[in-house]
Amino acid sequence: MNKTSIRSNDFVYITLKLPRGAAEWLEKCAKANAMEPSQLAAYIFETYKTIWDIARRVTVDELTKSSKKEETENYEELLKRYIENKRTTEISEKYVREITNTIRNFLIWCINEGVDPKSVEAIDKYLSSKKCSEKTKQIYKSCLKSFHSFLSSLH
Repeated sequence: MNKTSIRSNDFVYITLKLPRGAAEWLEKCAKANAMEPSQLAAYIFETYKTIWDIARRVTVDELTKSSKKEETENYEELLKRYIENKRTTEISEKYVREITNTIRNFLIWCINEGVDPKSVEAIDKYLSSKKCSEKTKQIYKSCLKSFHSFLSSLH
């Protein structure tokens, strides 16, 4: 492609070297659609560009979702192990549900915020984002520190 500096409105004039068959096809299709070859080429390029942009956006979104899903699944497995470990002590099922929900909400927040749940600062950042009483925050902090200790003991 050879770009020239001639501009007209939103158009830029370029010279394309096309294989003879492609050039003949472009002229034939343009004529059949009452268009100039440059108009048909622009239409084809714009359509391709739109498809390309959508595919790139979807790919990036899917990769992000996939990555978050894998992280969630990994931490979900660790949470299950932690809860099974907790069940070996004499605690009520109600308490098990409460700590499970507290930790799961923390993990989801960490993944969405891009914060490593294994970092000590993660707990404080999470709790500062919560709108609840100081007493509730202390209960959450105790639960999350226990889970943090569990994670640390695995590595």
